[in-house]
Amino acid sequence: MFNCLSSHIEDTIQINNSSLNNLKRVKDSQNCIILDVVFGSLATLLAAIFTYLLRKQNRFLASLPPIVFNALIVPYVLKYGYGLPFTIGFMTLTVAIGEIISCGILGQILLAALNKRKDSIFVD
Repeated sequence: MFNCLSSHIEDTIQINNSSLNNLKRVKDSQNCIILDVVFGSLATLLAAIFTYLLRKQNRFLASLPPIVFNALIVPYVLKYGYGLPFTIGFMTLTVAIGEIISCGILGQILLAALNKRKDSIFVD
């Protein structure tokens, strides 16, 4: 009987420890969200401002600000906000590759397609 009771108490303690760990994860994830919102928005704002400033000079230069600012800011959010175990250098490289594909390549394709129809889409 005492063995069964001891086992039940141990199971209850493990469940309570598990619940505490889950609460800690929720608290930590809320901190991650705040960091992500603040610094992700900052990266987007800086990228938008510099893209706006470069828009008339060269369409290829206009793709650089999102690539650069996201590659410089997002890895730190991933490392210190979400606690990913990768190095800053590795995450900078992977974020930059993703930004080059999405903004640099796909963005230029979309821009070329929109430029062909700019008179009908962007009416003054």
